[in-house]
Amino acid sequence: LYTVNMQLAMHVRTSPGLVKHIARLVRRGRGEVIGELREILSWINSGASVAESFARIAELTPEPWAARTYRLLAIADERGADLADGLLALSEDIRDSRREDMRRAAVKRTGAMLLPTIGILAPIMLLFIAAPLPQLIFGVQ
Repeated sequence: LYTVNMQLAMHVRTSPGLVKHIARLVRRGRGEVIGELREILSWINSGASVAESFARIAELTPEPWAARTYRLLAIADERGADLADGLLALSEDIRDSRREDMRRAAVKRTGAMLLPTIGILAPIMLLFIAAPLPQLIFGVQ
């Protein structure tokens, strides 16, 4: 989705014609987002308006970031908003969110790795610490 948004932002900034650029992405790309864009193009070719098609797919998609992208595209088509800047900002939000998710997962994995290490090494370390205690306390040699 990040790549699709960046591609669309780049194409829209160079020349107008959102549907033309989406058709180009659909021809070259593959994946879930491309499949949804292909569905949008089929709705547009069958007579639905561009904004209506994007609004409909935004309600149908299970991915929240894709829904935000489709809503942005619908609003840009209806109101003529600056689409390139909106797509770039949305792409950065997606990237930051994924980066934060990866950090959280890394912290969880690190904690999960520490538990067995502490569980195994701590008793052994306590044995080494406690081994000389009877000799020190009772003076037995």
